[in-house]
Amino acid sequence: MKTLRSLPSLRLPSRSLRVGLDPVTLIVHLVWLGLFAHVLWFVARFGIHSPYQDEWYFTGVLAANELNWDWVWALHSEHRYPIGKILYWCLTTWTGDFRTGALVTAILNGATALGMLTLARRLRGRTSLVDVLFPALVLNWGQFENYLFGYQIVFSLTSTGMAVILAAAALFKRERALACGLAAGASLLVVVQGGGYGLVAVAPVAIWIAIVAWGMWTDGERTRAGLLMLGPILAAAHAAIVLGRLERNVGPSLITSTMDRATVFLQAIGCGLGDGAATLGHPLPVLGMVILAAYAGALIRLLLVFVREPAERCRVLGIAGVIAWSLVSSLAIAMVRNAGYAPRYAGPASVGVCALLITAIVYGPTLSPRSRTLVALAALAAALGLVIVNVPTARYVGKQRRDHFRGFQHDLTEGMPARYLASKYGDILFFPGRPLANHITPLAKSGYQTFRSLRSDPSTREIPLASLSGVILAAATEEAFRSPGVRPSLLLWSGLPREIQGVRLGFALQEPAAMLVLVVKDEAGRVAAVYRRPAAGEHEALFWIGRTVSELRLEPASLTPEIMIFSAILEVPSE
Repeated sequence: MKTLRSLPSLRLPSRSLRVGLDPVTLIVHLVWLGLFAHVLWFVARFGIHSPYQDEWYFTGVLAANELNWDWVWALHSEHRYPIGKILYWCLTTWTGDFRTGALVTAILNGATALGMLTLARRLRGRTSLVDVLFPALVLNWGQFENYLFGYQIVFSLTSTGMAVILAAAALFKRERALACGLAAGASLLVVVQGGGYGLVAVAPVAIWIAIVAWGMWTDGERTRAGLLMLGPILAAAHAAIVLGRLERNVGPSLITSTMDRATVFLQAIGCGLGDGAATLGHPLPVLGMVILAAYAGALIRLLLVFVREPAERCRVLGIAGVIAWSLVSSLAIAMVRNAGYAPRYAGPASVGVCALLITAIVYGPTLSPRSRTLVALAALAAALGLVIVNVPTARYVGKQRRDHFRGFQHDLTEGMPARYLASKYGDILFFPGRPLANHITPLAKSGYQTFRSLRSDPSTREIPLASLSGVILAAATEEAFRSPGVRPSLLLWSGLPREIQGVRLGFALQEPAAMLVLVVKDEAGRVAAVYRRPAAGEHEALFWIGRTVSELRLEPASLTPEIMIFSAILEVPSE
């Protein structure tokens, strides 16, 4: 009979096999998993099943269900996004869901954050609590514009490509020169097709790969050196073609002074921490200045290593190239972009901040155990702060956009025709003053789920209400809203019940207004049709009625300035 001593050993595996289960690694990866799930929830919760802004321009090629190569290569503003457009078209037409691009953006960002964790572990030889900063940087809600807007996948492709280039540079060693160079070259071919961010990346990345190739050439590996240069040459050729045909989108500039440009530059840098962090302390982007100082310190440290350690020069140049790309991209946004800073820039900018952390891991000072503990605690606090500070704005914008879409979807389902939908939601889902109706109809004809119930525009004739020209609706004061009996209103029309399709109202505001309500009196009682027009100036609003009514009255729905009516037209069915 066997004794206990003769039974198989139950000893745990060696440390090399248990290393992935150590508490620090487990904590860091749980943080990554939690933030990744947080982003996926954001996309599912607030993503809209409809085109938004620029995406309406693509409805023709999406409805045709056939990839148009002229569209693939066409300018978008002053940019060209061929790979991004192809991927967006494939995802949207295959799934029929406009949220798919945003979902893939979230997945790419999750993969980037996980890749940064793996890179840090490989460079350091272990996982540190400091590494929670990587998922906090890449997976916070500060990139909300990229998670709400499927077409922003063009930015996530650029971010992911630059993260691969950063990893190739950080892992560079002479024996891995070919693998690192090929990975960077292949990524550059994707990045260069990412508009302005891609064009800025060509010079620093191509120069770094050329230096690596030259080292291989001098060592007699000429075939491999030539192979290594293939990616940079093709990327440079693409950049030359794009720049040769560049047509800058000239429009009214929101940047009017040197101070404005400096502010945009710092915001574009600071948004590497998320939009909430970039705008913290507005109008003075405090965290943008902190990141700029960190970039300066990292570049000085890299310069010292370059001078003192010749064996590290290739790796130093690669990491410095990614930092230079981030700085020059931010400068280009401030100098060239008329619209200034936008939250969508947070994706690419976060890779630049990741390069700062990688620089600290590879070339930072050796810390005592006590100092490492303090740094780890500071990193945990900073990661928590990044997550928290980026939630409020993202949640507000996400809820607002979701509510707008729900209103659009409700009105569409209730039978509001395309022309009336376009008038009511054009400034919200598209751009002010742009015709939306022509973009809605193709989606309905092609069978996209949200638009299947779209009603065609009815045939109508116009009845001008000349007596209303020049009439002024008094301002809605706080006192008026405390006393409903004195709330200002304007009778547009009353008479025997008749079918009215809509009311076209021209009016002018001296100051922004929250909304107006057209009160419709019919056999069912009072029904409010809300029309949102927050901007000051002259407007023409088209209200959908689509029923038999006996009275139409205009009321402000909130504190509203004085409104002057300059035209009012009833649209009734053609006889």
